[in-house]
Amino acid sequence: MPKPIACIATGVHLGHKRFPDRHDRPKIKAWRCDLTALSQLYNLYFLACNDTIHIYQPSFPDQGLPKEPELILHPPVSLITGVGVDPEDPHSITRIHVDYLGREEILLATCDDGDVVGYRVDEIQRLLNRRTLAKDGELELADSDKVKVFLHRNVGASAWGLAVHREARIIAISANTHNVTVLAYALAPPISSSDSPDSSENISATINELAHDWPSLRRRDHTIILRAETNIPAIAFNNNGDDPTGRWLFSSSVDGKTLLWDLHHTGSPARVIQVGWCASTQSPRKAPSTIPGYCDCPDKSNIPHACWGAMFLDTRSASEMSPTEELTLESQEIPSYFRDMTGSNKRFKLKATANWPNYWPPNTEEMSSDEDDGSSMMVVQETLSEELEETSSNHETGDVEGLDSDADSDAMSVESGNENDVTLGDDTNEAENNGTMQVPESLQTPAIQSDSLFGSVGQPSINPQLPALNPLQLQPPNFADLVWTDTDVSSDEDGPFIAATTQAQIAYANAIRMPTRRPYCEVQSQRDQMRILKNPPIGPCLIITREEIYLYQRPFHCAETSFSDPVDRIISMRRPLHPGPWAPFLCSGDRMCYFCQIPELGVFVVASSIGRVGVFSLYWTRKKGEVLPQYGYKLEYLLPFENGNDEEVTSVKGARLVGVATGPVQGKSCRKVLHIKRRSHCFTCKFATDSLTTLLGMFDRPEEVEELTIEERIMQPRRWRLLMYFTDHTIISFELSKRRVDNSPGLSELVV
Repeated sequence: MPKPIACIATGVHLGHKRFPDRHDRPKIKAWRCDLTALSQLYNLYFLACNDTIHIYQPSFPDQGLPKEPELILHPPVSLITGVGVDPEDPHSITRIHVDYLGREEILLATCDDGDVVGYRVDEIQRLLNRRTLAKDGELELADSDKVKVFLHRNVGASAWGLAVHREARIIAISANTHNVTVLAYALAPPISSSDSPDSSENISATINELAHDWPSLRRRDHTIILRAETNIPAIAFNNNGDDPTGRWLFSSSVDGKTLLWDLHHTGSPARVIQVGWCASTQSPRKAPSTIPGYCDCPDKSNIPHACWGAMFLDTRSASEMSPTEELTLESQEIPSYFRDMTGSNKRFKLKATANWPNYWPPNTEEMSSDEDDGSSMMVVQETLSEELEETSSNHETGDVEGLDSDADSDAMSVESGNENDVTLGDDTNEAENNGTMQVPESLQTPAIQSDSLFGSVGQPSINPQLPALNPLQLQPPNFADLVWTDTDVSSDEDGPFIAATTQAQIAYANAIRMPTRRPYCEVQSQRDQMRILKNPPIGPCLIITREEIYLYQRPFHCAETSFSDPVDRIISMRRPLHPGPWAPFLCSGDRMCYFCQIPELGVFVVASSIGRVGVFSLYWTRKKGEVLPQYGYKLEYLLPFENGNDEEVTSVKGARLVGVATGPVQGKSCRKVLHIKRRSHCFTCKFATDSLTTLLGMFDRPEEVEELTIEERIMQPRRWRLLMYFTDHTIISFELSKRRVDNSPGLSELVV
């Protein structure tokens, strides 16, 4: 089946070439959310370096960055700040985000001390233009000529999540207070002084009007607090056109819950969705306890069921697939609600070693333990030894009735973190430096087949030769002579990053019977709140957990009871960024906390800090007799891939990924407009003129657009760039574009 999306590599820029002296490198914090962003309007690339934002103008076509930024922003500090997780750098940035607020493109940044700062991208570009003129002697800059913030407030504790609703002009911020702060800016002119009442009755009427200003009038700014139960790393609005008032908001919690909030009724979430795979699953309709240490998953201390994000998917550019074509996809139907796509990434292969060198030998004096983001209660320290590969025969498969359960020992090191791709100094001394570990024969057990889907569920059966284990203990007491000191040195100083499991964990996995993980989906709704919806959005959403992604077809489906079953199949994919045989569990730093979508191309992107990015295409299909379409996705590319072979996945050795940014390729794109047949599911005439103008503001506007009907105002897709940035300042760039209908390559696929 041909790919609807073309992807080509455009550049690899090694960090050591930009910064030959490692001490000149800007400091980048690890264990953060996305620290990079691209403007959709200008050729501006934003990189958060500790407590500053560096602004670059990437070169074309290789998207290279110079050593020195064009501009450095210093977010101001509040007089009173909140509590964070990084006492050494309390004002360090945890996430940056670029989006449209109305017709203005804005740059937002959250900080560990709870500060949230916002800039107008247009003002940044104007300042850069003035500086260019000043260099040419055509303009003299004033000392006060700098970029001013339009937003600066503190939310009480370490802030992480950012979301913007473009048309409704709403900004939302999540923090470790377990709250989401919603800032809704006024849309209508305020009551003028000439309209001020004189009598007490009129004053009461005005107060009553102000009390009902939200959500309809919006004559003043509003601040709304949504109260959850745990840390919230990510939030998202629906900017797809079917929620023009910004009523609905997703929040993702580390306890594995995806909360759907109704900003018109903020007392409690309108819907709570819990979906995942867990060894403690007793029923597919009931979520087990996902509190760390209370489920039977072997990596329970790494919070394997944490939800790191959710998105309202924009399906207007999704490709059509016939039911017959869909049957050719490698998937498996799992009772009661799941269609699992895990096997579809088998075509990708992991390259044994990367082409890029280990840029600097480790400097132990500069290495310091890294702070977690506050959402992980326990962090497992990791490393990996090749000597264990031959003894790794009993793996956690989590497979159900046909999912690939074959896991050879060679894949253990690759699957858990690409040990072969990570080097510490001289490769020839690796065995000498890391030591050799021999596993006693008593700890080697044969592979055990997976249980049936919902058989007896309990604690994993322990080898009789081993003593009983504490539920929170990762290795039995007699493993003491097998364990040596190991520290996660991938720190704020950008020490080498080893994305792998510990030797003790692997030996422990071989010594016990690994439990089978089973799928679950529990949906709890506020029945009255959901049933009063007249025209709810009908599009799907994507839920991203630490190891899985889920496409939920109808998040607004009205249920007859407060506890409801999914109406349609949930499209799941486990460990989409890890092709090859299955490993018992992933390292603690391997979590899919970077994600975005490109509606123009009909794709979404999911990435992990281990340095791997998945590019997925959306499709829709409709079976005979069905009114609404069914949506699905395909994994098209795993990045970075080997030059000349887009199915061989490689990596940057010894570095974490700190951000994935997407944006249109520089320059003017094609100004042709496609006339497409109107389909109710992929493009609906719900856009008012202003909202359509806002949408077109993100894209190149064709000169003929005013002469077209709304159905015809679908733009010819442009080329998009994707930039990966690593802790060692290496940059890898790719270009994404929509393939032509006849599958013939366009100019963008032939010329770089």
